[in-house]
Amino acid sequence: METDNTQPLLTIAEAQALSDDDLLQVLKAHWQIESDELLVWGELIEINTAEDTFIKLTNVKAVNQTQLLTYPVDLPTQHDIPRRGVFLSSKVAREFYTEKGVRWITCAVELSEAKEREKHNNPFILKVQPSSIKPLIELSELKDEQHQWGYITEGIIEHVSNINKDLLDQKNASLIEDVKIKEQQINAIESGIASVQQQKDSATEQLIKAQKALESVKGKEIEMKQSLSELTRYIEQKTRVLEQLDLIDKVDESSKVEEEDEGEHLNFSSDFNSDYSLVSQYIQANLAENGFLYPKEIVDNFITLLRCNDLIVLAGDSGAGKTSLVKAFAKAIGGVAKVIPVKPNWTGSEDLVGYYNPIEKKYISTPFLDALIEARDNPTKPYLICLDEMNLAKVEYYFADFLSKMEERNGAPKISLYSDDSVGHTLSEIKTVLTILQDARSNSQNGESMSFVELIQDEAINKKLRLAFGMSDQESLVKYHGDIRRLIAERTNKPSVLTLPENVRIVGSVNIDDTTHFLSPKILDRVHVMQFQSPLLMDLAGIKAEVELNKEKGLYELGVSRFDLPVMFSSAEMGRRHEYPAFDASSPFCELMTKYVKEFFHPLGLDFGMRPVRQGLNYQHYFNDVNTSEQEALNNFFLFKVLPKLNFDGTVKVGEYHKHELLLQMHGELKQDIGDDIKINESFSSVKLLGALLKKAEANGWNVNFWL
Repeated sequence: METDNTQPLLTIAEAQALSDDDLLQVLKAHWQIESDELLVWGELIEINTAEDTFIKLTNVKAVNQTQLLTYPVDLPTQHDIPRRGVFLSSKVAREFYTEKGVRWITCAVELSEAKEREKHNNPFILKVQPSSIKPLIELSELKDEQHQWGYITEGIIEHVSNINKDLLDQKNASLIEDVKIKEQQINAIESGIASVQQQKDSATEQLIKAQKALESVKGKEIEMKQSLSELTRYIEQKTRVLEQLDLIDKVDESSKVEEEDEGEHLNFSSDFNSDYSLVSQYIQANLAENGFLYPKEIVDNFITLLRCNDLIVLAGDSGAGKTSLVKAFAKAIGGVAKVIPVKPNWTGSEDLVGYYNPIEKKYISTPFLDALIEARDNPTKPYLICLDEMNLAKVEYYFADFLSKMEERNGAPKISLYSDDSVGHTLSEIKTVLTILQDARSNSQNGESMSFVELIQDEAINKKLRLAFGMSDQESLVKYHGDIRRLIAERTNKPSVLTLPENVRIVGSVNIDDTTHFLSPKILDRVHVMQFQSPLLMDLAGIKAEVELNKEKGLYELGVSRFDLPVMFSSAEMGRRHEYPAFDASSPFCELMTKYVKEFFHPLGLDFGMRPVRQGLNYQHYFNDVNTSEQEALNNFFLFKVLPKLNFDGTVKVGEYHKHELLLQMHGELKQDIGDDIKINESFSSVKLLGALLKKAEANGWNVNFWL
């Protein structure tokens, strides 16, 4: 049965006058469909435009027909079904087309929302019912006596019968050759088993030594925890006495503040279906709503790098929006931003996390350490701690120890603040002081309820206390009391070892000028560098249009109507610390990096070992959640991990070539590997930026420097 084209087409005005039920009846009559549902089948096709890539249903036919379906209304050809196709949501399209590789489907269609039909001035515009989609392989389930789909089977049979027999023979021959090669490889592996076994024995011996060292460290950690626990328990047991003696603050139950209400917010899992691509679009819109325009590339990469749990360095001119991104992004995810200005005179780790002063018997804290402790006490809030202008001082001087701790991927890094032994000394001193004060109170006429002030106001007790504490008349009991009070507060608030809270991400911002230092290869090897462009050079109108397009394409469909609310993530959704993926020599990315290391990085003098490659694998894993383009992931890896390492004299000769000639070759190779079809802003194109760097280097006598 074919579509009934003998009936006159309706005009737009006539169609607009009909109800939705009437419109459906007209469609069924025009398509000669007798069932309750509008069942169709067709082909999923990916459409690439300058603005976007999307998937639509084309070659649409009724399940009992072979003729292409059209709307029963007088429309220009480009707006009819054969040209326009039928809409289906991007999430559903990705599920079937991208993830499952489905090309042909059967489904039911229904009228689109009224506003969509009004927008395109076509009352008949249809959309796919997501729950009705079935891949073509399941079409046999719909077969019945009235709807014979034999022609599809014949087409498949015809397609199979047309397969070139010679091609099959060639594939068989290729498979046989592959088997021979694999057999040779197996023989080579078997011949090296003895060597591998020897290496295994050596590794086992080293592992045993490492385990013993680890057990020793764990033993010390247990001792420290026991000492700290003993101190905490003692203070809890003596709380009432310590409060009476004003050695700790009294707990005012009436003044306790209930946990801060999260207020109005969106939830990543329930409101965005745990879709990082959609939530990235929302965050970009949220930033724009608050007056911060950032390209989608920055938002995609920032959320990806936050999930990687590595140090992020934001590089660019002053005023490019680096710290603004940290503050606005923290607000957008319901978190807290802490901006810590780095001072030029920072020379050691104590400038970052403080130090213990044995004379004053207290820990001298820093804003950075205070931010970590605040984050520890608020574990449900993300904390973005930004070291602002971190290269005003040499980063490796004050940050090397902390950066080494961040390399620990098997668990949360632990930061040593002071010696564990001092905890035991503190407990002993507090016990001694408390015993002396309690004895003084018990021997007084006023009983054991006397406060410290009342004790020292009693002349006889005052003398006894000075004698017990070994103090002269010139020394102050009040000052000593204050020292003990601070000592208790220090030990209870600042443990000797602080575990880096899992809700903390460390970000650094750098400017390059005459007052700053270059980042050393050791630092660059461990961080991701995001380059920022001046806002005056950005296509702000284009960013606004991008935000509005994303709202229309997906966010409104989710029911999002406000873009000023934060999005709440769980700790797991923000990315937990884990080991980097193992290096796999057979993976395309590892193969590509091995080629670049051998042909370009090593000859150019760039330090490039396993760590950055494994970081790249980790980055690719998370970036795939916001963008499935492997070319764009490769592009970004070169932006963050390779280009920042380019700092050398290009006139130096290495083998047959000068270094600048090798760099020119690498530029051509990179352009070929990334491809010309990648859709990305030029300011984020590693090929374009490397090309600009080469031109600048040539004009400066081949002095190659990414940072200048």
